[in-house]
Amino acid sequence: MATLTPEWAIFFRDYMLDALRREVDFHGMFQLPPAVCLHTAGIHSIHHRGQLSMYLRPMGAKVPAIYGESYDSAQARLAATKA
Repeated sequence: MATLTPEWAIFFRDYMLDALRREVDFHGMFQLPPAVCLHTAGIHSIHHRGQLSMYLRPMGAKVPAIYGESYDSAQARLAATKA
C-alpha cells in the first residue's frame, strides 16, 4: 500500500480544506461552499431514512440496516445473542 510523504499529506490536506471552503455556484440556484452542501446532503439522507421507517413500520415490515444499524436490526441481534 502506498503512503504519502508528510509534505504531500500537508499539500492535500490544505488543498482539500481550501476546496471545501471556496464558494461554488450550483447552477445559479445558490452559491455555497461544498462543505455546506455535503452537510445538507447528509441531513437530507437522514430525513429520508426517517421517512422510510415511518412507511415500513406501520405495514409490519422491519427497517433494514442500510445507513448503519437500525432499531429493528439491533433488536434482532440482541435476540440472537440471548438464544
